[in-house]
Amino acid sequence: MLNSILLSNIYIPHGHCYLWQPSLVSLHLISDALIGLSYYFIPIALLGLLKQRQDTPFRVVWFLFAAFIITCGTTHFIGIITLWYPIYWISGLTKALTAIVSIITAFKLISIIPLALALPSPTQLKQLNQELKEKTQFLQSIYEGVEQAIFVLDVVENGIFRYVSYNPAAERFSGFSTSEIQGKTANEFMPTAVANQVNQKFLTCLDAQESITFEEHLFFKGEERWFLTTLTPLQDPQGNIKQIIGTATNINDRKQAEQRLQESEERFRRAFDDAAIGKALVSLEGNFFKVNQSLCELTGYSEVELLSINFQSITFPQDLEIDLNYIKQLIAGEIRTYKMEKRYFHKNGEIVWVLLNGSLVRNEQQQPLYFIAQIQDISERKQSEKYLQKYERIIAANSDAVCLVDCNYTYNLANLAYLNWYHKSLDEVLGNQVSNVIGESLFEQVVKPKFEACLTGEIIQYERWFNDTDNSQRKFISITYTPYRELDHKITGIVVSIRDLTALKLTEESLRQTEERLQLIASNIPGVMYTIVEELDETWTFEYLSEGCHEVLGVEAKDAIANANQIMQRIHPEDLPKHNQAATISKQNLTPFSEEWRYILPSGQVRWILDNARPKRRENGETVWHGVMLDISDGKQAEIALQESQERLYRTLEAGRIICWEEDLISQEVSGWGKNIADNWKANFWKYPLEFAPEGIYFEDRDRAVEAKENAIKTKGEFQVEHRLTGFPEKIWMLAKGKAVVNNDGEVTRVVGVAIDISDRKAAETELVKAKEAAEVANQAKSIFLANMSHELRSPLNAILGFTQVINGSSNLTTQQQNNLNIIQRSGEHLLGLINEILDLSKIEAGKIILIQEPFDLWKLIEELQDLFRIKASQKNLKLTVIINPNLPRYIQTDRVKLRQILINLLSNAIKFTQKGTVCLEADLSETSPVCLIGTETLPVQLHFRVSDTGVGIEPDEIDNLFSPFVQTQSGIQSQQGTGLGLAICKGYIKLFGGKIEVHSQPRVGTVFDLEMPALPVDIAEIIPENSSQSQVIGLQPNQPLYRILIVDDEPYNRQLLEQILTPVGFELQTANNGLEAIDQWQNFQPDLIWMDLKMPVLDGYEAIRQIRQLEQQNQASASPRTVIIALTASAYNYQKEAALQAGCDDFVYKPLQVTVILNKMTEYLGVQYLYKQIHQASQTVNWENDLSQTQSQLATLSSEWKSRLQEAVLSLDGEEINHLIREILPEHENLANYLKFQTENFNYEPILQLLATQENNS
Repeated sequence: MLNSILLSNIYIPHGHCYLWQPSLVSLHLISDALIGLSYYFIPIALLGLLKQRQDTPFRVVWFLFAAFIITCGTTHFIGIITLWYPIYWISGLTKALTAIVSIITAFKLISIIPLALALPSPTQLKQLNQELKEKTQFLQSIYEGVEQAIFVLDVVENGIFRYVSYNPAAERFSGFSTSEIQGKTANEFMPTAVANQVNQKFLTCLDAQESITFEEHLFFKGEERWFLTTLTPLQDPQGNIKQIIGTATNINDRKQAEQRLQESEERFRRAFDDAAIGKALVSLEGNFFKVNQSLCELTGYSEVELLSINFQSITFPQDLEIDLNYIKQLIAGEIRTYKMEKRYFHKNGEIVWVLLNGSLVRNEQQQPLYFIAQIQDISERKQSEKYLQKYERIIAANSDAVCLVDCNYTYNLANLAYLNWYHKSLDEVLGNQVSNVIGESLFEQVVKPKFEACLTGEIIQYERWFNDTDNSQRKFISITYTPYRELDHKITGIVVSIRDLTALKLTEESLRQTEERLQLIASNIPGVMYTIVEELDETWTFEYLSEGCHEVLGVEAKDAIANANQIMQRIHPEDLPKHNQAATISKQNLTPFSEEWRYILPSGQVRWILDNARPKRRENGETVWHGVMLDISDGKQAEIALQESQERLYRTLEAGRIICWEEDLISQEVSGWGKNIADNWKANFWKYPLEFAPEGIYFEDRDRAVEAKENAIKTKGEFQVEHRLTGFPEKIWMLAKGKAVVNNDGEVTRVVGVAIDISDRKAAETELVKAKEAAEVANQAKSIFLANMSHELRSPLNAILGFTQVINGSSNLTTQQQNNLNIIQRSGEHLLGLINEILDLSKIEAGKIILIQEPFDLWKLIEELQDLFRIKASQKNLKLTVIINPNLPRYIQTDRVKLRQILINLLSNAIKFTQKGTVCLEADLSETSPVCLIGTETLPVQLHFRVSDTGVGIEPDEIDNLFSPFVQTQSGIQSQQGTGLGLAICKGYIKLFGGKIEVHSQPRVGTVFDLEMPALPVDIAEIIPENSSQSQVIGLQPNQPLYRILIVDDEPYNRQLLEQILTPVGFELQTANNGLEAIDQWQNFQPDLIWMDLKMPVLDGYEAIRQIRQLEQQNQASASPRTVIIALTASAYNYQKEAALQAGCDDFVYKPLQVTVILNKMTEYLGVQYLYKQIHQASQTVNWENDLSQTQSQLATLSSEWKSRLQEAVLSLDGEEINHLIREILPEHENLANYLKFQTENFNYEPILQLLATQENNS
């Protein structure tokens, strides 16, 4: 059968069945081939799809279907073969197999029809896909927006996990982006330690094969993070875990809160257990159920003991009710906490003071649970408060004034003594500033600097005299400032303590004076004052011996103090037993010791000693004697001489008209010495002392005398009183001096004293008073006389100098007339200077001269003085030396005129009284002067001038009167020069400067005058330069108002002078003879300015000014401006200027008048502007220097006799003789004559002397 199947020759090939037509065979061939290929390609694609889609449903049916198609394709390929080869059996078998497969497939298809029908339709699939897409988007939004980190890992073999998904929260938590971790393992992007940690958790999840949740602590990119992580494994249908889904929640905040809670609980536990104060948790019933160690130490109970009792059992009964009341309020909700001071019983029975702070703890339903108690031991504070109260009571009761001041100088505490000290209440002091209580000046100058030092930690203590607030009493106080420190030693204030030491100071002063008196007495008493001690071993020691020890005992006091035996062993052996017995009795009975004994001097001489002393027992049992030893040798040997001496005393008292008296206050008896004086007084002496108390005293003096004696008795002091006696023909004045004498008990028992007849002295005093009154009247008369003379002398000079200035302004004067006028003016000015100097002395004596301060060149002034006196010095062949120290300021401000006058007077005297040698002027700063600095705070300097000479000198007894006016020394009288006013004026000026002048002189050696005075250095810019040219006013500038000027003067020539000065300038003038006319003219003429003389008849200038000012005030409503009034006076006294200014004048001008002063004052007050004619000095001055050689040659032709006469006339300042000699010069020597005439008319004599000296040297 197999052969029949396999062998094909028994059958005809299939192709032959189609008659082997090629086209037909090809049709079958191509068709079967394409069908067969298609059948193979379809199952191959289907199988590929099934392989890719493992989840394809009905996979068996799909495989059967693929097998069916393959068998169908195989039958087609076999059909092609059968065209040539008749393998029909194989073809049939293949078809049979195809049929079997198709039947099986059909049956399988029938079985899955219901399942296939259950599958969704395409529409349903589309809808499901849309829903799936929406769900996917929803899940994606959750995945991306959830705050939990979500990540997915693929599980790879060998425990490798790769991240495939990472939501945004995971990116934020880890700090890694999805691109950084996609497809990577943890080891590829995490630190090794972190990667190992998370991998271990992944392995744990694999092993568990279920979800696990855990907390993990990771570090990502340097940040510490806590996560609550859940890992869930995903299994395939076979149960294999292919993926792990993880979620992680950031629990950093929770962990931190847990840590804070843990730390808080730990702190609470430590705060509770380790607190320095007691703490306890107490049940509502009062039982302790938790206590700390501090509470155990505070109460003395152990923890176990406290937990077994309640707080009521250890609370002081009087405090328990208060505590329970607070507890009720806590439970009722009326209060949240309470605080109270209470007492506990310590275990040892003592009472402990505590400060209790209580509070109640409630549950969430506000039900009370338990109490919290904080218990602080305040026993020490209570004790401190107790001490503080005592201290405050002590401070309050303290006699010292005590207060507490804070760092802002505000009172915080003050005791009663402090309040009484400043007479303030507590409210007036507390909270107030110290400066408001004690005074701003005292606080700033004295107290505040010491407060500041005290606040640095320094204790300040000082003493000072203090005027009471009402200046009723002066007190000496001790003040202490102590820093007030807190417990931390920080200084927060000042403790001020003021102690009144006035009584102690007065006592100390009294003791000091007493000690000085005692020391003086001890030094001068004719004996030895001593203090000697008998010690317990009966040895003797001198503690004190006065200076008379050597004189009386022949032993130095210091040697005897060092060794008492140097005196004790020299007591005469015969007198020693008696001496020791008397000392023993005095020691036992403490009675005075009084003995006379002999003493053997180191030289062997024997002296009698009277020893008187008083004993005193010391606390240590020693006995001390204070006494005095007197040398009574002479008294012992010469009692007769003593009587003679007493008689001599009587005679002495009689000659001195002195009574010595003694009054016994107990017996009321009076005794005295001086009985022979009674004859001189025409009365019994013994009557005087008795009547002194007080019948013999003049009635008007009686109370005063009695009061003086009674005060001395009360104060145990002395008294002195002057009184007159009654019962005598002549007036008897007595000076009574007395002293109260006290006994051993301190009681006044006697009054001793002297009474001295002072009648002659009283008479002299009366005469002196009368002389003083007469001198004052004379001085007043002199002042009135000088004031009148000032006016009478200066008034005509006003006309002389004034008209000279007026005429001098004329342009039609000849040269001779101009020179004559210059001579008149200079002579008048010279006379005015002499009058001023005479009047200066009167003003100095009357204290009415003032300084006129002006800046000037001091060096130039000294150089001018050198030039001025060089001629006089050279005439006497004296060397004139001027020394200016470089440190002397060149430019100063003071009264130049008076300083120049002082130096001129001193230099003039020096040259006048020096016949040979040197005259020297030295100028320097005083040694005590500050350094000269010019600036905004320039200080005055002390100038020092010294004028020394080698002249005749001054006798010592004449120096005291050297500065007295009109008094000359013997040498001055012999010189027959001067009036004796120069040095008096110098002293007056120097006193006015505030300086001093001293003189040192030695007869026939020389004299030195030292002058010191203050001055203010100034800058050169303050020096007003001298004008190099003069200007003459010729009129008023255009476009100015017409100025109306009123001239008021009772002297016609004074009015005429002002008219001639002002009229040519262009002013409108009116005149008045007195003050009454001036008022009328003022009302009618309405002047812009009034020149007002002060001394006039009818109505003087003072009253006229006052009335004009009063009328101006009454007419304030009018538009008339205030009239300028300038006072004129010939008086040289400043008080008249002050009176005129007070009366209402605007300024003050002294006569003689200066044209420039008059015109400048009008510019100053009215703003007048003038036209000037410039007259340059250079054009009027002959340039003598250019013709000096010609002048010298002309002088050389004159005789030596003529030149000697000229030199003598110049040195004598004889102008008449000089002019006479000039007239003798020949006309051809006109240049010489003009030169001498010019210098003489200008009082410039030095160039003439220099010219003569040059001629003498050339010859």
